[in-house]
Amino acid sequence: MYSKITHNFYRIFRDISNLISEVPKLMPEVPVGSDLSPIQGIDLVNLPNMEDSIVNFFHDIILQPEDDTIVSGWKETMINPARDGAEFSTEVLLFMARIFPDSKFIFNVRNPLDVSRSSFWKYSEDSINEITQCRDWLLGVAESELLGLNKVLVVDHDIWSGNP
Repeated sequence: MYSKITHNFYRIFRDISNLISEVPKLMPEVPVGSDLSPIQGIDLVNLPNMEDSIVNFFHDIILQPEDDTIVSGWKETMINPARDGAEFSTEVLLFMARIFPDSKFIFNVRNPLDVSRSSFWKYSEDSINEITQCRDWLLGVAESELLGLNKVLVVDHDIWSGNP
């Protein structure tokens, strides 16, 4: 259910941010609030409020934690730099880290050959290459501390699945 939701929220946020910052530069003589502006009303958008709304959506609608829940989160399986590009995938992770500042990221990596045989991947012709690119990118992100110090845990699926 959560697949690509973060991608779409990021795209919407990015597009609105770009409208707010870039379109007025293209037409400086037309006030953003004017009915002549192609983005009339965009000046009413409050980006921090939009970020808060995204967080509230995830918390209240998607996660719906019990009152006594201490930690919650979701499994985001659709961040795929082989398909979407490393730059976009990195932007999605950075967006998640910004709007969920207390978040931690768990990268569950696995042998690409084993993954390629799983139910999701076994019908893809070039799955090993795509999975390898994803794994390498995740490991690179983890090593780079791009998301912040102590924010990423890399888990080897083979070790974890044997003794969770």
